Amino acid sequence: MSNVLDSLHASDDPLENDLAEVYEHWQDNKRNQGLRASLGYEPRDINKHGAIHVISTRVLNASAGFEEVDTDQSYEAIVLKYPERFDGNVIDAARKRIELGVSKVREFQNQDIQFFIKASSFDLFRQTGVPLSKEVWKGRKIFVPKLLKENEHFRENLTSGFRGLVWLHEQEERGEKGRGLTGIVQVGSVDENNESTIQDVLFFNRPIGKELLEKWKDKNSFIDRVERTRGTLTWPIESEDVHIFLSEVRNKIHQIAEYENSNPDPYDVLNLEAVVEATSLREVVSRRYQHIFRQSL
Repeated sequence: MSNVLDSLHASDDPLENDLAEVYEHWQDNKRNQGLRASLGYEPRDINKHGAIHVISTRVLNASAGFEEVDTDQSYEAIVLKYPERFDGNVIDAARKRIELGVSKVREFQNQDIQFFIKASSFDLFRQTGVPLSKEVWKGRKIFVPKLLKENEHFRENLTSGFRGLVWLHEQEERGEKGRGLTGIVQVGSVDENNESTIQDVLFFNRPIGKELLEKWKDKNSFIDRVERTRGTLTWPIESEDVHIFLSEVRNKIHQIAEYENSNPDPYDVLNLEAVVEATSLREVVSRRYQHIFRQSL
């Protein structure tokens, strides 16, 4: 990396001089966070394709790293400083990310539930017939589904460990019917093979499946987009959509209780599985989303 930095610093092109400063700033921020000051594939790609191509590609793909640097020391800032060197779509993407990106990134980092996993039980565990049991899931190896290319800039949030909603879909060839929206998992750090471990899990006693998909069909919603994209995937999810999912679970609990002439306890959040001790995951759900469930009643 030092050779590339030296070359950028020594260049007669002021854009490349600025790029060297951006990289040094990025490295300094990583060191301050106790992380390894690596720039990944940037040196290789600069040598192969040149600075303009690398900057353009990263901006258009909303690549990771933007949230780690000051706004005025980013790829996007370089694009806006030298607009004559970039295509219009790159300039538009840079401007939009600087205007909206910082707040969105920080908001996402502060969410309790950040991801939505859509998979079959076999996709997650490489094994059929895994029972829905806290004792079986907790501590078990999990194969975290991939992100779509357009969401790759969330990979760092994913690999550091996360909380996510789990949707188990059907896989007829393996005899798995699926339960739809099944529960919430706490996942540990994810390695380069997308393997991790489930640290905690809470199952919904009343999972929701096709009725939820039908309700939100053709409404240009997160649920609709997930349904239209086939296959096993992990999605970043916004707080508003988390609220929708959890409120729908609570509504179903209440509807079933009314049909059975019984009254659900409004303080038993989501009517989650009984646990002997309150876990950190349960406490998070209780604290963050209790008011949503009360409103849904």
